[in-house]
Amino acid sequence: MKKTTLFLLAFIAGITLNAQESISSAGFEITSNINAPSTTQNAQVACTTEIVSTSIDMGFGNLNATEVADNFVIPDGERFEVSTITVFVIANNGGAADIFSDVTIRFYDSAGEFPGALITEDVIVPGGFTNLGAVNGDLDAYQLDLTLTTPVELLGADGSETTYWFSVFGPNFTSASNFLETTDETADTVVTSFKDGADPAAAWSNINNGAFLPPGVAYSLAGDCNPLSTDDNVFADNISLFPNPTNGDLNINFTRNFGAATVTVININGQVVLTSSIEAIGNNTIATSKLANGVYFAQITAENSNATVKFIKS
Repeated sequence: MKKTTLFLLAFIAGITLNAQESISSAGFEITSNINAPSTTQNAQVACTTEIVSTSIDMGFGNLNATEVADNFVIPDGERFEVSTITVFVIANNGGAADIFSDVTIRFYDSAGEFPGALITEDVIVPGGFTNLGAVNGDLDAYQLDLTLTTPVELLGADGSETTYWFSVFGPNFTSASNFLETTDETADTVVTSFKDGADPAAAWSNINNGAFLPPGVAYSLAGDCNPLSTDDNVFADNISLFPNPTNGDLNINFTRNFGAATVTVININGQVVLTSSIEAIGNNTIATSKLANGVYFAQITAENSNATVKFIKS
């Protein structure tokens, strides 16, 4: 695997449910210079993008009530395993040690202009944060560095780009004001969505006070990135799961013989809840009937090949 950092410019705006709040800053900059890893004969062109000289102009909040999300794209045939996340928050500058007690990070698949089904959720205590300086009055800008409890593997579908969504929610932030840092430097045309972060059933919206949410917030996702192998693509193309959703056991069908395989079922918190050894040919039944209702991922591994398929237990 080659190491990569994806610096993503997001249309994220943490909006209160009733009104938009904003502040202005002195306009200081965050500058990131990332050198693309060198390519080899077998390596794909480095999957690295960057934001350079992002000015902190204003912020929107509050994150302790509102979950905000933006989309990003995994290239065709690429595997990206996200392990660390950096976000920038503008908050009251008193008592910084206990402002950011924990941060809820969520990944979703895409339903077009809004996030779709939840893929995974992680509640993270920041491993560290950096005070970047005063913004306005009693507000400072902070860089929060987050390490996921379990890395999240996201795949670009064979033959097309794949869109995912990433969100931030800070229900236990103790600051009276906590805004996501914003920027105007974006070419993205799919605007941010927001909703009540404490209600999983709450509807997403991208309009506040009659207007689309403004651009955007700088953040970074970092991890390992490498091309999907031909073997992985062939393997995935010959697997089907049914019924999906299921209210009982799950069937995994292989249209070709891939020999001995292991199925590992993981819940949205990254916990392994079931492991089964199978023969990857024909139909196999996995005993999922006793699992709690929710979203799961079946990681199927055979010699030199692996695939991950999402399913829902209802």
